[in-house]
Amino acid sequence: MIHDVAITLALVGYGSILFGWQMDSMYLTALLTVIGFSVQDKIVVFDRVRENSNIYRKLPFLTLVNHSIVQTLQRFKLTPN
Repeated sequence: MIHDVAITLALVGYGSILFGWQMDSMYLTALLTVIGFSVQDKIVVFDRVRENSNIYRKLPFLTLVNHSIVQTLQRFKLTPN
């Protein structure tokens, strides 16, 4: 979550230097949205790890986490219309 916020702050910092952008209430709203999505993604992955730990008891932990992340990414896969 820290790197998500740091990247957003850095981009706006460079934008303020190069383009004269100012931080206002819309910026704060966007920053809080980034934090919210970051927290929500972590909750979804942790929940998937918890569910898979009951199903795949024999897998090593790192393999279980990798499998859970792949399942989460497949869940949010964008399909063309």
